[in-house]
Amino acid sequence: FLTNQTMGCSASNAIDQDTYDDQTPNATQTDINDDEKHAICTELASLMHEDDKTWSKVFDKLYNKTDYSMDSKSSSMDDDDTIRMNFIKRMEEMPGANKVIYDSVLKWYLDLKDIDDIEDEKYCELDEIHNNKIEEEIYKKEHIAEFDISSLDERMPISDVWKLVTPKTRYDLELVMKDAVDNNKKIKAMGSRYGFTNITFTDGCLIDMVNGCCNPHLEINKNLLNDYGSSIFNKNNLHLTESGASQKSINCNLWPPHLSDNRRKLKNELNNEWFKCLAHTTGYDELSIGGVVSVGASGHGHIEEHGMNGSIASDIRSFCLLTVDSNSNKIIYKQIEATNGIHNKQQFESYYNGSDLKQRPKIELIQNDDIFHAVISSAGCMGVIYSMYIEVIDACFLSEERYMISLKEFKESGWKNVINNKNILSHQQWLLPYKTRFKLFKKDYPVIITTYQKSDEIPPNKIPYSVIPPNNLLRASNSSGIIVAALICHLSQSMPWLCKLLLSSGVDGVCHDEPIVMPYCQAILFGNGNAVPNQTSGLGIEYENENTLFNIFDDYIEIMEKLYDENKSLVTATLATRFIAPSFGFLSMANYNKYTLWLEQPIIDFKYSKYKILGPSIGSTPNTINTLNQFNKYFINKYNGSPHLGLYFETNK
Repeated sequence: FLTNQTMGCSASNAIDQDTYDDQTPNATQTDINDDEKHAICTELASLMHEDDKTWSKVFDKLYNKTDYSMDSKSSSMDDDDTIRMNFIKRMEEMPGANKVIYDSVLKWYLDLKDIDDIEDEKYCELDEIHNNKIEEEIYKKEHIAEFDISSLDERMPISDVWKLVTPKTRYDLELVMKDAVDNNKKIKAMGSRYGFTNITFTDGCLIDMVNGCCNPHLEINKNLLNDYGSSIFNKNNLHLTESGASQKSINCNLWPPHLSDNRRKLKNELNNEWFKCLAHTTGYDELSIGGVVSVGASGHGHIEEHGMNGSIASDIRSFCLLTVDSNSNKIIYKQIEATNGIHNKQQFESYYNGSDLKQRPKIELIQNDDIFHAVISSAGCMGVIYSMYIEVIDACFLSEERYMISLKEFKESGWKNVINNKNILSHQQWLLPYKTRFKLFKKDYPVIITTYQKSDEIPPNKIPYSVIPPNNLLRASNSSGIIVAALICHLSQSMPWLCKLLLSSGVDGVCHDEPIVMPYCQAILFGNGNAVPNQTSGLGIEYENENTLFNIFDDYIEIMEKLYDENKSLVTATLATRFIAPSFGFLSMANYNKYTLWLEQPIIDFKYSKYKILGPSIGSTPNTINTLNQFNKYFINKYNGSPHLGLYFETNK
């Protein structure tokens, strides 16, 4: 459960590193003996039982599988009254000073719960589509809604921006770029604003693509395609979209929930054609397609090689770039694709000959592998990508399995069991660098393994909570997810020993006993989305064999144990790993023409988040930025890692 709350891309915003306060906010670590620790754990557990079954699932582990168990009678019982009575008895036996700690934690929890109810109401406006009778107008409102950019001034020096513009058409985009050039201003395109670096910072013209050129479906002129392009188009597998469209809106266009019984149908009954979906998406699907491709983001989903995900850029067949001619300072158009691209060059350039500036501007078609791979993931430095042709796949269902084993077992047999199973399409591993309190794994570290296989079963109409789509996590859990994350963050500041205990005791809460079938585009949502704010770093490392993975796991544990011993620095989420096939894009963290092991490390951070009430009071996990810097520095230096351009890494001005 805790793992699921804090994985992948999140709502934490880019920050100005010069102004980031990485100190523990108003918290002091408290020295407490084992009895006192036990009492606090027991009280927290009783609160969970009293408040929410989801919390109970996590903290049941605390009773039955840890050294902090109560007497044999109560540890085997599941009665709330017994739990609370036992806690009262324990508290009565303890010195008065410990009651202060208990009161503090209890009051903080209750205050937080009240506050979060307010936040929960505010951020639950975009409802999940689970109603089969939903109107198409509501569907459009849900998935083509404007993004809120009111918090932009809190993330970047917005006062330095010359002009913030929102072009609605390709011609509008050309005009605003021309205006910037005429005024000798730099140009920067902005996506859905979830980048963790200063990648969109500018003092020039900032172009808001996600509220502007964000149409998830454009018509394709099939007469301009060559044989290769026509072969994809004739299978209905070629999709054209504006770059500001989110991956979610594209998937909703390809596989509309309101036309497919909440994605429980694979074919459209109106025309008997297969629904489609993106082959790869990021773990959080409300990121713009142009943004994730430009920073070289990896994807989850369809496999080019066994067990290997592909990069999202690997699905792009062609894209339209607006840039500035260095000689004339005019805005020019380039349609860029691989050498064996999808268009007929003569027909394309004959059609886009400049005869109509709004509908048919002059566009040069470039079919060159080197240029395509250089520009596709260039972080917006080569121009503004207006539109993209994406090769999509048939809709299907996936069966997800998620289970926990020890690191020792993972090395001895767990890894081989995964890679030798030819039915597994995709897999990921999560590692917690703190030994569990479970008796079974007491002397080892927990590894959570997630695997996906194709399934012929029809998914349930309501997905079980533990695998609820991350972008709906806040609604699904009411306020539990945020409270758990806030509690972990709070305790990391004042009682890090307890934070480690809660992480290691609850890490398997995300596992499920039986496989769960889900729609493809829902199953591959690996991240946590908007639910839990955090700072996240990610690296791509060349993958040679299993020893690459095992050595990295050992090094990671050593680094995190050292940081904790030095200054009680914690990671408040698991390390995520997955594997990526050779990628498009020279600058992508998914290595060009090489297999890549992808590492992603989130750390809970409320300080720079959308939670205006919770954020200041909760603050950040202590030493967040230093921990991520140490993580990046080590793996970049030792393993020649490539940083994810959209996640946090140390940059200069």
